[in-house]
Amino acid sequence: MNGGDARTLANGLLLSTILRIVFMICQRYEYVNCDFTISSGIYGSNFFALTGFHGFHVTVGIIGLGVCWTRSLMGNTYFGKGAGCDCFIWY
Repeated sequence: MNGGDARTLANGLLLSTILRIVFMICQRYEYVNCDFTISSGIYGSNFFALTGFHGFHVTVGIIGLGVCWTRSLMGNTYFGKGAGCDCFIWY
């Protein structure tokens, strides 16, 4: 990111965001077609709690990487302004 190709960064961020969205679509499909509910006991509540927190984590990542992608298209990712993008890439 620092001194690299901005176009490559933008393409990588876009691909990562698309894959995260595909994951969320698959997770929604899993929720809808699941044979148990959150009230099905400890296994159901654990499943929905863990995958729900992970889904929240992925959603925050989609938003953050979307902001980084927009900044990379504007060429606004050089040292001193790219720290937020560095954090979201690691997130």
